[in-house]
Amino acid sequence: MKINLFGININEFEYDSLLKRIQDSVENNRQIKIAYINFNLLSMASNDTKLKSNLKNFDIIHPDGIGVNFSLKFIYGKQFRFPKMTGTDFYLKILEYLNTEWRYGIFLLGGADSLSSKHVNNFQNKYPNIKLAGVKTRETVTDENLIHDINESKPSVLMIGLGSPAQENFVSENYEKLNANVIITVGSGIDFMTGLLKRAPVWMQKANLEWVFRMFTEPTRLWKRYLIGIPLFIIRIIVLKFKTNEKK
Repeated sequence: MKINLFGININEFEYDSLLKRIQDSVENNRQIKIAYINFNLLSMASNDTKLKSNLKNFDIIHPDGIGVNFSLKFIYGKQFRFPKMTGTDFYLKILEYLNTEWRYGIFLLGGADSLSSKHVNNFQNKYPNIKLAGVKTRETVTDENLIHDINESKPSVLMIGLGSPAQENFVSENYEKLNANVIITVGSGIDFMTGLLKRAPVWMQKANLEWVFRMFTEPTRLWKRYLIGIPLFIIRIIVLKFKTNEKK
């Protein structure tokens, strides 16, 4: 099932179903491209025709976070049955799965410039059975040999954390050249996977307040997104709700 929000088709998936699609793609040597959508990316895509067009090249776009979940319920009401998902939870579930399926290689492209060998070691210690095919930080995206280096490492799963819209545009423009079976955009996910960033306490996650924790831990980068972006997004959702009602 898909639901459209601001011209973006969002897929209805639970964690286990997504993991099954990933497994099927690897075992049957097919390529699948997965992206998340949160309120920030929705806002960007609404004003960026290139980004909106590039998102159409993804096979699956899953809702990420309480903002999109609430918006879909507010607009579609009882028709909306998407489970609450967060990208970070999903990426960690992928790693837990891959850690039991040691034959799958993974390539990490992106993460903060401060990502170091210490953080890579943290990753390998936490997931000892994952074959880490390669790691390249964000600045390497301009390297003309990047695609070649990724393909040479033969990863089953390519996780891309370049931030939006860079990561979505990169996948759309290069997926036909990439040999990875699973290509998935993860935003800041690589920083969480490697321990460079810490997650909010569990009680904040359960209370849907993880965004508050992130804003206070990365205020320079995120204050505008949350303090200005959220109110503007809420206004747009309310306007869209009225327009939807008028069409009924």
